[in-house]
Amino acid sequence: TDAMLRFQHAVVRPDLQRFETRQTEAAWGDARARFEAGVMGPAFEAMARTWTGRYASHETLGGTVARVGSTVVNDPAGRARVEIDVVALEASFEQRPGKVPVLLLIGEAKSGPGQRGTVDLRRLEHARGLLAGRADVERTRLAIFAAGGFTADLRAEARRRSDVVLVDLHRLYAGD
Repeated sequence: TDAMLRFQHAVVRPDLQRFETRQTEAAWGDARARFEAGVMGPAFEAMARTWTGRYASHETLGGTVARVGSTVVNDPAGRARVEIDVVALEASFEQRPGKVPVLLLIGEAKSGPGQRGTVDLRRLEHARGLLAGRADVERTRLAIFAAGGFTADLRAEARRRSDVVLVDLHRLYAGD
């Protein structure tokens, strides 16, 4: 499968000799970061998109989802590309020919152990601003999916705002 090939090429191959000669502790120590970036990260992003499309409630999303995917947006001012891990379009956009799509949610998904904070929220706010010319972002929710949880300041800001959605592992597996 694609995941297995990614694992072999991105994670194992650079340290193949050490794995084969049973120097696994040292080899795995060096391969761990590649495993997290090349396998765990993409898998967690896919789980976040699945949750958004199948399990997130109408109340969480602020509408009914038609499509979920990911995208990259150009930031001309910053001369950069902004990757958005989760993008959810409202179902009504398919019934509005010639109109821009309604963007229900954009999200960032991080599989690492570190807590996510307001810097992640600011990045999503910036991304929403970049998308404003191409989609209706008036009701767009900003979602942060984090395996490592959230900082206290991000949780406090999310409680004050209706456009911020925080999804930890418990919510990802057992929540709406």
